[in-house]
Amino acid sequence: MPGELRIYVIFHKPFAFVPSQHIVQYQVGGHFTQDDEQFAPYIDAQGKHIGQYHPRIGEYAAYYQIGKNHQLPDYVGFMQYRRYFLLAPQCEGLATLHVEPSPQMLETLASWLTPRRVASVLSRHDIIVPTRYHCGAESLAAQMARCHGQDVYDTFIESLLQAGETSALDWLENEHRFHLYNMFISRREVFMRYMQDAIKLLGILLALLPEVDHPYQKRRITFCMERYFAYWIYRNKLRIYETQVCLLEPDAC
Repeated sequence: MPGELRIYVIFHKPFAFVPSQHIVQYQVGGHFTQDDEQFAPYIDAQGKHIGQYHPRIGEYAAYYQIGKNHQLPDYVGFMQYRRYFLLAPQCEGLATLHVEPSPQMLETLASWLTPRRVASVLSRHDIIVPTRYHCGAESLAAQMARCHGQDVYDTFIESLLQAGETSALDWLENEHRFHLYNMFISRREVFMRYMQDAIKLLGILLALLPEVDHPYQKRRITFCMERYFAYWIYRNKLRIYETQVCLLEPDAC
């Protein structure tokens, strides 16, 4: 038997979704949602949670709540309402695809995310992640400072030092690739190990990085966590399986 699988698809607004036996809908922003506005069976304001920080930490509100409250299966994964993994063997090597989120397309994408397929991949790898984005000649340090501000990068570095992640500094200065979207599929144990370290860094970032009223940059903690996630994989020497992501909205990237 391949083991049990559950993949949470993270939503912050209603969007096309076709549930399956292994893929469930999860709503973030529940702390700010009226009862009649809940559209998913799971929300980030149930049980032990940090949903009040959702605008700043994005999907990490879900990851925290799930790790603290859910009885997890053998394999656990996370995707986003407009981004799905392309895990079919015939999709290996494909470029990122933009498709219409029709029920038929969503059913096809879900049909490739089966316990048997995931268990097969993770029998030879530790984690399934999006194919790394390459920053070209820029290091991750330079790219982050340019995209999100030198002050944000400096605070990220200070937070890493406070968290004891001193080797991350050289890695950021010399690495040119990282995994976008904070999406992955792994064994339950890998997810729980990651969350132990991620929660510590999240707490420091929440304390040091001020909240800003900007539609994009208000999520800058999640941008810090994208880089940290790639570093954490490197530090723990995880065997990665990279796969492309299918984009379900025209403006998704």
